[in-house]
Parts: sequence; structure tokens; C-alpha cells
Amino acid sequence: MLGRLAIVAWGLMLCIGPRLFAQMPIDFEFGVRAGVPFDVGLESTLVGALSIYTRQTYDRSAFAGPTFGVTLNHRVTVQFDAIYKPIRFQNSVSSTVDTTRGSSWEFPLTAIYRFGRGSIRPYGGGGTVLRERISGTTENETTDARTGTKTLRVSPYSPFFHQTPAFVIDGGLEWSRGHLLIRPGVRYTHWSSVNQPVIAARTSNQFDCLVGFSFRGGK
Repeated sequence: MLGRLAIVAWGLMLCIGPRLFAQMPIDFEFGVRAGVPFDVGLESTLVGALSIYTRQTYDRSAFAGPTFGVTLNHRVTVQFDAIYKPIRFQNSVSSTVDTTRGSSWEFPLTAIYRFGRGSIRPYGGGGTVLRERISGTTENETTDARTGTKTLRVSPYSPFFHQTPAFVIDGGLEWSRGHLLIRPGVRYTHWSSVNQPVIAARTSNQFDCLVGFSFRGGK
């Protein structure tokens, strides 16, 4: 029964959709979004003795990336972002210090709705993170307690865990002036938890302050 209903729904969309969208104004947007997290975006999930005898420090880094959107009827925008964040954190235990430097990529897909009319309008919406990736290199520095000699070793860092699905809530204000759009706002991302002890995982509840600059062009 559900399968038949799905086929009928797809058939109606294929028949009515092109005519509906042909009558509806469509705008395309290209731009960039940048911002800073309210807090550190990484955390340790170590427990027991590992959490007692090791110490982690994480940097809070700004982020930026390109954005692309399609707006229907000047109200609803489906938006795809590619967010790049440099990462740096340290893990130390006894005479060993591991310093990891690398990059974090997030690819959220969201839908936002604009309220009211005029050049300044509030907006809100949400979506999901389609894909995420963390990679980099780890520099291991070990100090000999007797001689003080330091040994350095560099190895690739690429965690094997993933924290998707992740859900996004986006909101703020949009200021439009001609073809230019400026969107300051706040984004909340809820990441799936990691089921094993790791030195660095994405914070489960992530809040970011960001601003977007886009250029709009109609069909």
C-alpha cells in the first residue's frame, strides 16, 4: 500500500512539479560563510585511569567556507555549505606530548524560511550534516627522564569514527541590498556521540556565531 502511494506521489510531482516551479520565482546564491564557535569544538571521551593520568588542551578556531543556495518564491532557501575549521590539540601523559594539527570539514544541508517583508527579515530553519571529516598529523615528543633527550616522531592522524547523523538548527537576520545578501546568525549542531574512548571528538552540542555574504541572481 505504501509503495503504491509513493509511486502516485512521485507521479504527481513529475507532472505538476515542472509547471509549479516554472511559475515560481527562483533565485540562485553563491557566497561564503565565516564565524567562530562559542566554545571549544572538541572534547575527550576518555574514562577511568586514562582520563586521570592524561591531559588534553584544545584550541578554539575560527571557520569559513563556500555556500550555495536555491531560493523559491523569495521565501524558502535550500542551502549547502562546506565548512573548514583548522584544528589543534595536545594530549600529554608523563614525559610524552602529542600535538595534532589538521583540518575539519563539515558539509551541512539546510532549509531556511524568511519571515516578513522588507530588506531586513528574520530567518530560521534546520537540516542535517551530510558528511564530516577530520584529518591531520600528530607530532609525538618523548623526553628521556634520565638524559633529557627529546625524540620526535610525526605520523598521520585520521580518526576512524564518524559522528553522523548530525542535526542543524539555523537562525538569524537577513539584510538584502540589490544582489548582495548579508546573514548574521547562530547555528546549533547536535553531533552523534562516540561509543569508544578517544582523545578528541566533536562536542555533542556545538554553537557557532557566523555571518554569510552571498550574491543572488534570479532565473
